[in-house]
Amino acid sequence: MEDRAALVTQQRLQQQQQQAAILFPEVDDTMDPLRQAGPAPAAAPPWRNAWMRAQLKRLPRESRVFAWMLLHAALPCGGAKVCYYPAAHPGLLDTRCWAPCCASANPRPLETLEHLFLECPVGKQALEWLCSLWQRIDTGPAPLFVATVLLADDASVWRPSSTPAGLQTLWTILRVTMLKRVWLARQACVFHADPSAMNAVRVVAAFVQEIGSLIRQDWLRVKGDIRQEGGVCPTWFRGRTASLPAAEFKSRWCVGSVLARVSQDAQGSPLLKVELRLSSLPTFPFT
Repeated sequence: MEDRAALVTQQRLQQQQQQAAILFPEVDDTMDPLRQAGPAPAAAPPWRNAWMRAQLKRLPRESRVFAWMLLHAALPCGGAKVCYYPAAHPGLLDTRCWAPCCASANPRPLETLEHLFLECPVGKQALEWLCSLWQRIDTGPAPLFVATVLLADDASVWRPSSTPAGLQTLWTILRVTMLKRVWLARQACVFHADPSAMNAVRVVAAFVQEIGSLIRQDWLRVKGDIRQEGGVCPTWFRGRTASLPAAEFKSRWCVGSVLARVSQDAQGSPLLKVELRLSSLPTFPFT
């Protein structure tokens, strides 16, 4: 019993250390101070808005789950289990970065979340591509390439411009989607024996495809009532707006015409053109 208690204590300590490396103060998910009985707190915790954005309803459910796990430092990377192996144990090899580009490094890097997303050439190049894309959308300062911005979404360090409206939401969608795509590439490499998945071009291509799909899904709501055209039971759409005004669609996706553009065909009907593609930044140096 004492051994089990010691193990649980060690695991909790490790979780605290991982959390501190990404976002502080540590979030105790056993209690929400915003919902406690009694007087309201004097000020919201500094991490509250980051959690709110992680649960953005415009994000697919899979992306919201990923964002929640990232903010908890709960993604099971190799660095999370390195302390469980004694020195010279063969299992320590599995705690190293799985990317082929890191396999030849000496020493082979430990797979922490910060390494996976910001230091490994695969994640680093993919996120650099995202930051360069964002500079075409937002004329404000470029995103800082640090963990507190890209992983922890700390708005006190950097945030999108306040104009036009909706840039914060768009940044959240693009940032979480790219991070998720890096993580899925890692999962394919580790669990499906597909080392070719850990490639920046493939990661960005998957990101482009997913964002294009989200754009087209919203466009269906502009074109008509998806409750009538979805081919499923209309009651499935309860709680969601079945239609979307064209003006709102443009404010969501057409900022600077970088991601999408809406024009008119010969009959005057609205026509969507998705501008986002892998070659949106043709001079970006992938290796």
